[in-house]
Amino acid sequence: MLNNLIRKYNRNRREIWIVVVIIAFIIGFRYALTSYMKNDRIGSSNNATTYFPNNNQNDYPFLNDKIYENKNVSKNSQEISNTIKTFIEYCNNRQVEEAYDMLSEDTKYNLYKSKTEFVKNYYITFFKTKKIYNMQAWITSGGYYTYKVEFEEDLLSTGGADSNKIEEYYTVVKENEKYKININRYIGNIEINKITEKNNVKITVLSKNIYLYNIEYKIKVENLSNNTIVLDTKNTKRTTALMDSNNFAYPAYMYKLLENDLTVYSGETKEINIQFNQQYNAKYYNTKIVFNNFNLDNNSNKKTIFEVDV
Repeated sequence: MLNNLIRKYNRNRREIWIVVVIIAFIIGFRYALTSYMKNDRIGSSNNATTYFPNNNQNDYPFLNDKIYENKNVSKNSQEISNTIKTFIEYCNNRQVEEAYDMLSEDTKYNLYKSKTEFVKNYYITFFKTKKIYNMQAWITSGGYYTYKVEFEEDLLSTGGADSNKIEEYYTVVKENEKYKININRYIGNIEINKITEKNNVKITVLSKNIYLYNIEYKIKVENLSNNTIVLDTKNTKRTTALMDSNNFAYPAYMYKLLENDLTVYSGETKEINIQFNQQYNAKYYNTKIVFNNFNLDNNSNKKTIFEVDV
């Protein structure tokens, strides 16, 4: 049998070595290409920028129509970018617990209350396979450092198959003197605590959660009247809107709220979360929420326009 194998090898020696050389070349080329892409793509930009609002920077740290260099960012940019790199490395290396511990408290509270939710709703989607990435500083303001991150499949992990880029936005914040991370295009939470009171109704805008493609306001409604009030009767569409400084209206996602969510009985206090179709905007700051179909007495259908300062 051994003699047969030797004879076959001798007869096909040239073809066998050609195949071996081709296979070795392909493996070497793929390895070199992946290494080059890693070295070329993995990194960060130190050209961090910041937005300053036209009115009150503390109220609107994200929103403005100009970009300025922030000298304070350059001192911390390496540590900030390393926070994102570490998070991605944990995910690539399947160190899920360490990755989850890097999430900010706001991200955990608003998006992933447990490690199980994080794995199911984020990790499996983004890091089912190992990723290479490129990141760039996007916006820096008010202690929030947002980076744009582009992910691609690692060629060695996918066997050289083509892959589409996945665009993600990470925001680094400081909690208890440690940098933490907001993920899944969640920018951050800002406390507001502004009060509007009229017609025996007191509405406090408590806070807002800013996402890349929408914004959510948390309000507290106190009905001081003797009547049942309804914030939006929902008889017609697009009657509740968020207004910005350019007087542009962004409609609320009222379909996400039930009639009971918008009804407040006499003497009752209720907290309500309202989302608006406002993409993350660097030009204008928000001024008010307008309820165009506000019912001050549900029994008599006494409708009015109710404006709430934000």
